[in-house]
Amino acid sequence: MNLVQKIEEWLEEEVSENEQYHDGVDSAGVSSTDVELLRGRHECAEGLLNQIKKWKKELGIETS
Repeated sequence: MNLVQKIEEWLEEEVSENEQYHDGVDSAGVSSTDVELLRGRHECAEGLLNQIKKWKKELGIETS
Protein backbone atom coordinates (compact mmCIF):
# COMPACT_ATOMS: atom_id res chain seq x y z
CA MET A 1 0.00 0.00 0.00
CA ASN A 2 1.45 3.36 -1.00
CA LEU A 3 1.08 6.72 0.71
CA VAL A 4 -1.83 7.93 -1.43
CA GLN A 5 -3.72 4.71 -0.75
CA LYS A 6 -3.17 5.15 2.99
CA ILE A 7 -4.45 8.74 2.77
CA GLU A 8 -7.50 7.63 0.80
CA GLU A 9 -8.23 4.89 3.33
CA TRP A 10 -8.02 7.34 6.23
CA LEU A 11 -10.25 9.86 4.44
CA GLU A 12 -12.82 7.17 3.68
CA GLU A 13 -12.89 6.28 7.39
CA GLU A 14 -13.43 9.96 8.26
CA VAL A 15 -16.35 10.15 5.83
CA SER A 16 -17.86 6.95 7.17
CA GLU A 17 -17.41 7.81 10.85
CA ASN A 18 -18.93 11.28 10.49
CA GLU A 19 -21.70 10.46 8.00
CA GLN A 20 -24.40 10.53 10.67
CA TYR A 21 -23.58 14.14 11.55
CA HIS A 22 -23.47 15.24 7.92
CA ASP A 23 -26.91 13.71 7.37
CA GLY A 24 -28.33 15.74 10.27
CA VAL A 25 -28.63 12.90 12.75
CA ASP A 26 -27.47 14.38 16.05
CA SER A 27 -26.32 11.92 18.70
CA ALA A 28 -27.40 12.32 22.29
CA GLY A 29 -24.60 13.70 24.40
CA VAL A 30 -22.80 15.39 21.51
CA SER A 31 -22.72 19.17 21.77
CA SER A 32 -23.86 21.26 18.82
CA THR A 33 -20.32 22.64 18.50
CA ASP A 34 -18.92 19.12 18.25
CA VAL A 35 -21.56 18.19 15.69
CA GLU A 36 -20.51 21.16 13.53
CA LEU A 37 -16.85 20.14 13.82
CA LEU A 38 -17.65 16.56 12.86
CA ARG A 39 -19.69 17.77 9.88
CA GLY A 40 -16.72 19.87 8.83
CA ARG A 41 -14.37 16.88 9.09
CA HIS A 42 -16.78 14.87 6.93
CA GLU A 43 -17.04 17.58 4.29
CA CYS A 44 -13.28 18.16 4.21
CA ALA A 45 -12.50 14.44 3.88
CA GLU A 46 -15.13 13.98 1.18
CA GLY A 47 -13.86 17.01 -0.75
CA LEU A 48 -10.26 15.83 -0.59
CA LEU A 49 -11.23 12.34 -1.76
CA ASN A 50 -13.00 13.89 -4.73
CA GLN A 51 -9.97 16.07 -5.50
CA ILE A 52 -7.60 13.09 -5.33
CA LYS A 53 -9.89 11.19 -7.70
CA LYS A 54 -9.81 14.17 -10.11
CA TRP A 55 -6.00 14.44 -9.94
CA LYS A 56 -5.58 10.70 -10.48
CA LYS A 57 -7.81 10.91 -13.56
CA GLU A 58 -5.81 13.86 -14.91
CA LEU A 59 -2.57 11.91 -14.37
CA GLY A 60 -3.97 8.72 -15.87
CA ILE A 61 -3.59 6.85 -12.60
CA GLU A 62 -6.02 4.00 -12.03
CA THR A 63 -8.62 4.80 -9.39
CA SER A 64 -9.88 2.27 -6.91
